[in-house]
Amino acid sequence: MFSKASVLILAVAAQSALAKLYMVAPVASTTWAVGTDVTVQWQDDGSSPSLAEMGVSSLGVYAGNSIQQTLLQQVGTMDVSVNNSITFKINTDIGPNGQSVYFMRFSSESLKDATNTAYPAQSFSAMFAVSGSTGTFNSTVEAQVQGLSSASGSAPAASATTGASSVAAVVAKTSSAASVKATATAQAAAAAGNSTTASGASARFYLPSAGALAVAGALSAFVL
Repeated sequence: MFSKASVLILAVAAQSALAKLYMVAPVASTTWAVGTDVTVQWQDDGSSPSLAEMGVSSLGVYAGNSIQQTLLQQVGTMDVSVNNSITFKINTDIGPNGQSVYFMRFSSESLKDATNTAYPAQSFSAMFAVSGSTGTFNSTVEAQVQGLSSASGSAPAASATTGASSVAAVVAKTSSAASVKATATAQAAAAAGNSTTASGASARFYLPSAGALAVAGALSAFVL
């Protein structure tokens, strides 16, 4: 449902704004079953800002495009330099099945975006799908998702998201070999005890309609 032209436009616009917290799970081929344990994993890519600089960050499940995004489920808050994974359950009515339109987003509670200090530093996962959900998107979220396929980069009708900067989203495909290696690294660290389990992280809500806001930070692996 997403055009190759839109992928190229977004990639060129944001190639110099890669996030430094790199999420190795989920990946582009991921489909998570709702109501079951799923695990988000991340690692430091070795460049600034470091995980220590990101510090305590909030994590949520989102849908949307490079300009507008809606929080679908709050997962939790953790120090990303202490933990490198978190396990939680996706809400059973989060949205439609079989579409790779979901992504995880970290927002630092202390570090500001390097290009606009009015907003937090952020990091994004690859886009993934869910299965077993009984939910649908409302018209606002659906419009945001449809905005992903706009080769012109035009945004759909304004809707509220969390704070953001004017940096466009990164669109990049990660090779399967790199994903396997990165995942193995994160799993090894998790085995050493650096993991977190989210409890009671099932709140689901859509933010109310408001003026259009731009995306803070940039996607480290926003895969279409």
